[in-house]
Amino acid sequence: MMLDGVDSAEVGRHGADIDGRAKRETLINAIEKLKLGVKIS
Repeated sequence: MMLDGVDSAEVGRHGADIDGRAKRETLINAIEKLKLGVKIS
């Protein structure tokens, strides 16, 4: 998945490290649209 404003992303079992200029809300919305069943806090 590509998202404008994200240069790189590492997602693990206990969190994520994201580099870029995308806003937190934008990232959360993109993850929720995937409907993976992950909990975002």
